Amino acid sequence: MFYLLLLVLCLMPLQAMGQSDAERLIATPVASLPTEPEIGTARIVTDGQTEADCTLGGGTRKVLCVFNVTWGPATSAVASSDTLQTVFARGKNIIGADSRENAMCVGDGVSGICFYTDATDGDMIRPLVDGNARSYIWPGFNWSLYDKENTKPMMIAAPNAISQGVGTVTMQPGEQFVFGDRGAEFTEGTTPPPCAAGNFNLYADSTTNAFWKCENGVQTRMDGEVIIRKTADEFLNANVTLQNDDHLVFAALANGIYSIRAFIVYDSSTTADFQYGWTLPAGATGLKAGTNAPTNTTACSGTTVTGVYNSITQTNNSVGGAGTGTANSCAFVIDATVFISSTPGNVQFRWAQAVSDATDTYVRTGSWMQVRKLN
Repeated sequence: MFYLLLLVLCLMPLQAMGQSDAERLIATPVASLPTEPEIGTARIVTDGQTEADCTLGGGTRKVLCVFNVTWGPATSAVASSDTLQTVFARGKNIIGADSRENAMCVGDGVSGICFYTDATDGDMIRPLVDGNARSYIWPGFNWSLYDKENTKPMMIAAPNAISQGVGTVTMQPGEQFVFGDRGAEFTEGTTPPPCAAGNFNLYADSTTNAFWKCENGVQTRMDGEVIIRKTADEFLNANVTLQNDDHLVFAALANGIYSIRAFIVYDSSTTADFQYGWTLPAGATGLKAGTNAPTNTTACSGTTVTGVYNSITQTNNSVGGAGTGTANSCAFVIDATVFISSTPGNVQFRWAQAVSDATDTYVRTGSWMQVRKLN
């Protein structure tokens, strides 16, 4: 037993000699505390005046002190809650956040935000767990994307900018919003934005299924002008019953007013000639006019034409043909205004032979119809 105790006493100094200051506590007076040790270095001060004294000396208290910017007692809150401030105060930079794996993250360990610099993508801010990131605007505040070079906001997000209590994102004067090659998509709704003097805006209305614009207090629908082109030849023979054209058609809205210009390229024999009319929604009315359709006695000579001034619902059957085949193609123009009732539906050009004939009568590719909504 005596020899075993002697062996232990002999080994203890050897073990202590192999330890660094960071691995063992050293008893020292206040005056001998290191001035710039590593953060977390601990010492037992032998001459503290109180149980919390790590700076004055001259007493007899033994106090466990830890370095964290300054020396303080181990029980101080500085040692446990001021770590980030300590690092910043000493070096001003956190240079180890060089990848996602080494990112500096703030949060509860489950969700949060991480900061780091990626060698390829540069500075990164991303969620601790990949998912949708949020940027909150607190009540009573706006959010802005600020142009430091020009010392002004580029964009301002205001949660309660207009009267309905909904928000706007506003490009500031002198700035421009540029869409990519996929354009812009609007979400349709049933409540248009305010339209008063000084307002200029666009919105998609789900009730009318159309774009609307507000121009200095005036709201107008933006169906605009549509050109409908016939993309394939179409023919019939031995048939005097008007048939709907496969291409020259558009969907008219209830109570809409439309202007139409149709340019019709056709060929038909001098026996069959040509007739045309329109398919309309129930209750639709209107007028049509045309002054350059060849008469059925002149074989599309271009010298004698028939004048048309009548109802859009009336069939015109005195249009002359010059013969079959594209070498005998003729053309004429129809102008019309159509008033749609409360019943929406298709407005469609229709045509047939004026006199039944076994030869083919064609309406050719290159015919077109121009439609503009007037209200």
